Amino acid sequence: MSDRPVLETTLAHAEWNDHILRRHRIFKDLLGHCDFWNLLSIAMNGPGIDEAGLAVIHRICVSVTAADPRLPPMKIVRLASCYGGTMAAIGAGLVYQEDASIGTWTAGRAAQFLMDIAAEIGDQEMTPSSVERSMRALISKGAKLAGCGVPARKEDERAQALRHAMVEIGQVGGDFWMLMNIADGVFRKVARSPINISGVVAALFLDLGFNPRQIAVLGMVISQAAFIANALEGAEQAPEVLRKIPDEWIAYQGPAPRPSPRAVPRPSG
Repeated sequence: MSDRPVLETTLAHAEWNDHILRRHRIFKDLLGHCDFWNLLSIAMNGPGIDEAGLAVIHRICVSVTAADPRLPPMKIVRLASCYGGTMAAIGAGLVYQEDASIGTWTAGRAAQFLMDIAAEIGDQEMTPSSVERSMRALISKGAKLAGCGVPARKEDERAQALRHAMVEIGQVGGDFWMLMNIADGVFRKVARSPINISGVVAALFLDLGFNPRQIAVLGMVISQAAFIANALEGAEQAPEVLRKIPDEWIAYQGPAPRPSPRAVPRPSG
């Protein structure tokens, strides 16, 4: 008889008088000494976050908040909430996000693209020319641009506000922050599109020490104010109009219906 399979984890362990999270004791080591963002980073196996890093994250959270229910992914949350379920609506928005080309996951894509540019540059000096060469080389290999472009607007106002906020607190010296600013000019030349909020968020989280996969998930976390607000209001309203479009609002536009050959009477005899 073969041995039973063992699923190993280095994440956590529940003990009688305390609990372990990534080798930290919850009550003895973390309680009273650890804020939410560092607790989350520990759970994700991410970096430690100092006061300057927390100031960056707090400004990221505010800058990315776009709760308009007409916008994806909030539209998904709102539609799911119309049946009166709050958590189901939040869940629908989260499920929709993984690997999505629009929404919170794009920060991870942008982070990977910035890392790929940096790797392509290698030991060269980081200049507009070297960034453009590296970006074009990646595109020629099949890479897709990430972290630029915003629908229906010339500039992403969220990216502009976040960049200004970083200047105000002096958080503008990181390697990926500098790469992102150079890449913005290259994006405008190569794709005729500016850096967007995902590109700025990606650079900031990379400089804090997170990896692209972690940043993709963090994109969901920093957007929760908008998710929760839409789920709560949508569930409270539970509008029937989102569950069923009134018949009088529906009009068929297209060719006239064709009768089935079976329905056409055949001549007798």
